[in-house]
Amino acid sequence: MNHSGSQLTSSQRRRFLLLLDLAATKLRDALSQTESSDLAELRRRLRARKKGTDAAVAISLWLLSARAAERGHSDLAAHLYQGLVEVVPGEADFWYNLGNQWARSGEKDRALRAYDEALRLNPTFAWALFNRGCLLYDRKAYEAAVSDFLDAARHGCDLEQFAYSVVRRLVPLRGFVTALDMVSDPSLPERMRGQFARALGEVIDEARALDGWFLSRWPGTARADHDHAATLVLRAVLADVLRDSPRAPGLFFGRDHERYDVRELDESDLRESLWYFPPEGPPAPPDRTEQLATLRETLATSTLTASETTWALHYASGAIALSLLMDGANDWPTPVLRLAVPGRTVDGGRRADEEARAGLEEWISSNDGTSVADFTLGHFRSASDALTTLILSHREPDRDVIMLMGDDGPLLTDQGDVVTRPASLHLAQALWWHVEPVYREWVLAAAYTDRAEERLAALCHARRFNALAATELWSPLAPERWRRYRAQIAALHDAHICLADIQAALGEEAVLVDQYTYEVFGESISGLTLTSRDSAVKTHEVNVIGGELRALFDAGMASLFPAAGLPPAVGQPLLLPSEPIPKTLLIVPYGYLRKIPVHGLPLVLQAVDDGTLERIVYLPTASFAGRPRLPATRPRRILFIGHDPAGDIDYAHDLAALRAHGGDVTAVLGQEATCSRVQAELPHHDLVHFACHGDMDAHLAAGYLSLAGGRLYPWDVLEDAVPETVVMNSCLGISTERFEATSDGAVGLHDAFLAAGARSVIGSMWALPEWTGRAFADIFYRRLAAGEDSPQAVTSTQRELRSFTKDPFYWAAHACFGAWRS
Repeated sequence: MNHSGSQLTSSQRRRFLLLLDLAATKLRDALSQTESSDLAELRRRLRARKKGTDAAVAISLWLLSARAAERGHSDLAAHLYQGLVEVVPGEADFWYNLGNQWARSGEKDRALRAYDEALRLNPTFAWALFNRGCLLYDRKAYEAAVSDFLDAARHGCDLEQFAYSVVRRLVPLRGFVTALDMVSDPSLPERMRGQFARALGEVIDEARALDGWFLSRWPGTARADHDHAATLVLRAVLADVLRDSPRAPGLFFGRDHERYDVRELDESDLRESLWYFPPEGPPAPPDRTEQLATLRETLATSTLTASETTWALHYASGAIALSLLMDGANDWPTPVLRLAVPGRTVDGGRRADEEARAGLEEWISSNDGTSVADFTLGHFRSASDALTTLILSHREPDRDVIMLMGDDGPLLTDQGDVVTRPASLHLAQALWWHVEPVYREWVLAAAYTDRAEERLAALCHARRFNALAATELWSPLAPERWRRYRAQIAALHDAHICLADIQAALGEEAVLVDQYTYEVFGESISGLTLTSRDSAVKTHEVNVIGGELRALFDAGMASLFPAAGLPPAVGQPLLLPSEPIPKTLLIVPYGYLRKIPVHGLPLVLQAVDDGTLERIVYLPTASFAGRPRLPATRPRRILFIGHDPAGDIDYAHDLAALRAHGGDVTAVLGQEATCSRVQAELPHHDLVHFACHGDMDAHLAAGYLSLAGGRLYPWDVLEDAVPETVVMNSCLGISTERFEATSDGAVGLHDAFLAAGARSVIGSMWALPEWTGRAFADIFYRRLAAGEDSPQAVTSTQRELRSFTKDPFYWAAHACFGAWRS
């Protein structure tokens, strides 16, 4: 403390004596016995007007002002500090503390003058700069406030909370992107720039409740500092797109990993959540051309094009252009970008909208040289390509375990154990939740531009990415095997399609129906019907809330179907062709639609009974239909796998049926049917028949077949070559029972067999009744021996089974996947 040495005046003595008397009364409980004695002695000396008391007064004022501030007596503390700066006017800290107490007392003018004096004495006083900036900010002197904030940062105020407070105040003024200036400002200390980067990320995180994926990081992918910086830039750009969006109030879907939360959203909700300072007067439409220019510039900046961000930069560009294509439509591309479109009048538009639309079209034409439609579709395709590159760049599966937390701590089982889940499961979910809008809106853009080939490409890309995301669940695998098998799965889901090639492959004997389901406002099922000459898209709205059809199948599909057959309400949304169906019906289902036995619907059954429809085949992706295949041959080398330690399966019956109608049969039974023996035998046979139990590994979300001493998982199948025909006469609903958390599902055994080279895979869609398994084997192999190919034999077998029972639970359990040509 630098005491000035000047003597106290009479008026000062009187004023300080009153102030000390007040402090002694209010702070009686806060002072120690020694401090109370010293204060009493000081008051006695002041009354006696003894010389040399001024230094003691300064020390006491210093002590008492700190005690008053600690106890929340801001008025008292301010007056004590005011007295202190009179005695010791050259201490910047005292002026700073005086400013803090005046600010807490609501005396903002006095507080500003105190901060000004503190900064006159110490121009690099970071906290004085920051606190003065806060007062200026509250007074709406925004430019002066921003100047103080940045000066405070330059002078090394190295506290994370300080960095957060600066960013929190800057965002409403200048947006998320402008706050990034501090992250790269070379005049700031490097550590402070890092703190600002983290603070900006936290501020964006606070806004993410508005939409679960849009402002989120893709967890576990950024591996270098420049990746983190690029991700931050991207999130700031997207946050500003959202920040400019409060235009059209309406339904809002706040999504998490479990559900959609539907509520009414208005402008104030969005502004409050994003600390948005609305302009005076009616808000102008957002400048989408400026946002597209920002996204374009970010993409062109080499240090900011890490794969973690490239996909979303392309997505945001495409989605903004899509909102232009969908002008006035009811189903906007996303809940967020739906709000991003200026409000509509009843007659469909306003002049401002038309001007903004024209400006956006002109910008796209001059900067990209394409139409709005080509620009939109091109960016979605680029986003998908970046996503595939990113997911294939993963080097190994995630084997960590995540502890599940509740409101009161870790979740516990009934036995008191902590509930955990594999990190791989969490990652698979997060991947799909983050990227699903890319594919959904690509499909929507294709619909609005009437481009069937783009729609097929979007769905093929979506299925490929989703299958790769599902392989994140294969955590038991070594990294080198994991990467090799993922490459096989990617090859199975080939996304490089040509519509003309697929139509040529269909010929006159086949029709392909690619089914897609998505949720925007409600639940929609969209179907693309493709023949050799034509293509058509139809969409069916299931309901306004979503989940009705899905709930039917999730709640125990087969048991809900009446014995008389599947109800029309199930078939109606699937949008099957109403004209006469040709010999072969190819179904490419999406998501939970994989659970639906299309071959059991009345329209399909009628075509089968009329003799016009001979085959119903399910494909993993539309591009699979165009694959060149050699003609099917009658199997001569047959492998039979029978394993049933519980005695629940009469596999001897299956073996007898196979021998009666097949060729050379190698039977591997009981304890000999180990995984290693089965894997060794598979490459040397044309057909394999599994008569064993199947189930799902809940921990890995993977289906398996139970064999002697172990389980046959999908990744085991990918190790070597497999037979041309695979028959799983087992209770393996996972053949089509998909892991719904990743939307389109986990890779099942039937996918794995197809990826390993099988031509046809026959498996069950639900728990297989014993009667069905026996009867199916008898009839199927008799039909196969008579010259029918596998898909034709499955259809004719089911027609014969219906002569014994009309209940689809018994006759419709099996389905044929894969090749379809006769």
